[in-house]
Amino acid sequence: QAYKMDVLNILPSILIIFRLIPPTDARDLCDFSLEQSSKHNNISSLKSSLESVLSGLVITQWDAQYEEFRAIHNPACCQKPLLIVRPVDSQDVSKSVKFSRQHGLPLSVCSGGHSYTCTSLKNGGIHLDLRSLNRVKLTNAKRSSSGVAVILGPGSTWRRVLEYVPPEKYTIIHGQCLEVGVGGFILGGGINALGATTMYGFGAEQVITYKLVLADGSFATVDKDHIKISYGNGSINTIRSSGDRDLWFGLRGAGSSFGIVTEFLYTVHKRPETLPITIPIVLETVNDFQNLEKAAANTKKYLFTAYTYKRYNKGIFPYNLLKYNLPYTKLLAGKHFILASALLRLFGLNSPSFDPVRTMTGMTVTDVGGESGRHTDPVPAIRYLKSYGVRILIGLPNIIKILSFLTNYAYIGNYEDAFLTPQEQKITGNLNIAGVSLYAMKDSLTFADVFLHHPELGQL
Repeated sequence: QAYKMDVLNILPSILIIFRLIPPTDARDLCDFSLEQSSKHNNISSLKSSLESVLSGLVITQWDAQYEEFRAIHNPACCQKPLLIVRPVDSQDVSKSVKFSRQHGLPLSVCSGGHSYTCTSLKNGGIHLDLRSLNRVKLTNAKRSSSGVAVILGPGSTWRRVLEYVPPEKYTIIHGQCLEVGVGGFILGGGINALGATTMYGFGAEQVITYKLVLADGSFATVDKDHIKISYGNGSINTIRSSGDRDLWFGLRGAGSSFGIVTEFLYTVHKRPETLPITIPIVLETVNDFQNLEKAAANTKKYLFTAYTYKRYNKGIFPYNLLKYNLPYTKLLAGKHFILASALLRLFGLNSPSFDPVRTMTGMTVTDVGGESGRHTDPVPAIRYLKSYGVRILIGLPNIIKILSFLTNYAYIGNYEDAFLTPQEQKITGNLNIAGVSLYAMKDSLTFADVFLHHPELGQL
């Protein structure tokens, strides 16, 4: 735990940029037509056979709901499955897995459907849409370190989870973008870069029990000590985890490779989730980075995360699809910089020689010392940063509170809504944000060089 805190607290570590790049094989994926599939002529028969054993819906390209069910968060994902299944329970999942094996059909799975890289869809196969498996139930659990846990279905989103597990009372490791699905987040490791992971670990470390369907359609319940497998004939095999039988280890970070999880028992921590504050700072020299690094390295009280933003408007596909007269498109991060620029002008900091879009970095500061409750106090945070020579553009605590209130939706909410207008999202879909996370570096020099001078990722 101390190591994890060192890694996440040592440097401002998130660099978010704006690009409009479809997956490298996107055009190949989009060229696929269902008529190319050798199974195409049997779709009706396949649907009837699968419907006869399932309780959930089975959808084909001829059904009105096909596009609605096929669509995931990134509209650039254009793969076309033969059959879309929306299971209502783990039995439906198991039967779908067995059916795909029996008929030689590729299987794809989505939980919340937030994959930017289109990995939750496949052409010409069976697509399991788990969004109906969205159970959320807060419960007492002796095996939880806090005594409290939440039962989670993989198809719920974190926005929905927080309605049942209020952050004013509890802390859970959740996706900062609340439209992200529970299943993909946890099975991919699950990091919250605003403080919760620094305090309690990664999402995968919060799981107490997994319930999943294995590749042969059998059911497994997995905890840190045992794997209990239930077969269709009623027999049960309990295996003690050890060596090459450690499915528990495999599920914690590479979980999507080992089965289809249908339920998590997940740790809840009995204290409010601490919100970050947003402090505009200047990062335009290596010395600025070194000062911030020293400040980060010498405290366990604060977590610092620096964000920079960059628009791409080159006149090549797909950049040339953007209409640059839309609101915010001529500014580098839309709402954030409009607001920050107005505040800077108000306090006389926005002189003709000062370009906030070019020079200003939005930095979040979260009190991870466990004493602050729901909110991070800006007064000691500002004092601490100044003591290490960090250049703060706005140092008035009340203004920081207002700015933080207005911009927290960008860090805990839906990223695209903060950075792109609805018109832009309709034109290019949601494939507009690429993230570069630089963790566990020896020092800030490499990060500074990328942040300041890289031709595509750089701030300046």
